[in-house]
Amino acid sequence: EEEMLDEGEVVAEEDGDVEPTPDMGDTSKEPADDDYAKAGEMKMKASELAAAGEHEEAVATFTDIIRLVPSAMAFASRGDCFLKMRKPVAAIRDAVKALEMNPDSAKAFKVKGKGEAMLGRWVAAVHDLNTGQSIDFDEATAEMHMKVKDHSDRVLAKEAKKRAKELAKEAKDKEKELQRRREEAVKRRKEQEEEEARQEMEDKTMPGGMPSGMPPGMEKVFEDPDIMAAMNKPKVMQAMMDMQTGGPSAMAKYMNDPEVMDALQKIQSKMGGMGGMGGGM
Repeated sequence: EEEMLDEGEVVAEEDGDVEPTPDMGDTSKEPADDDYAKAGEMKMKASELAAAGEHEEAVATFTDIIRLVPSAMAFASRGDCFLKMRKPVAAIRDAVKALEMNPDSAKAFKVKGKGEAMLGRWVAAVHDLNTGQSIDFDEATAEMHMKVKDHSDRVLAKEAKKRAKELAKEAKDKEKELQRRREEAVKRRKEQEEEEARQEMEDKTMPGGMPSGMPPGMEKVFEDPDIMAAMNKPKVMQAMMDMQTGGPSAMAKYMNDPEVMDALQKIQSKMGGMGGMGGGM
């Protein structure tokens, strides 16, 4: 039985069944008294055939028993013969049927677990073997169980590592998306503030684009494209409004701001001196 434990000896599912599908009997029919007697005699014959390694003949005899008296033990025993024939799909089918009839059949759980192992389904195999051993422990199955568990543990470790990578990637992608949204929100807020500043400047500006309160002749300043480009900057616009309302003290705040001072110097040059500007400028 230990031959099935090597990964290189796993049976492909398409090779793990028999044709035609064996008779599954009629569990709804009540057997006659002589059916039980006949089944008892055939059971001894089937067991002898299985012990002699004549598994196909044993399968045929267990099938005759199932036709007469379907039972969990008969299905589990036939399934065990299918295992010896390296037909795990057929073995699992019989084990499942046995468990439908007797959910506490240790032999059926062990047959199913060994079938799963033969197909390379290590995790499912360990689960079934655990259950079978908890109902009826035996040393032969225990040795096999440990070897199958080694395969199962490797599968679970690999799956856990894969899942950890997936979770890490999901977390990283989520953080990138949050950062993108934060940056987008900052950008929108900045654009909104700049738009509000421009709107506020427009509200305080006379027709033609000249700030209210500016002295006569100031319109010449606004004919200069360089000055107009500077004046359209929110910071410069705000500085101009501050100086109009705050006077020299407001201007002092911008003395170290090259962008604002450059714009003021251009205006001063155009007007022939800062003294020509009102409102404290």
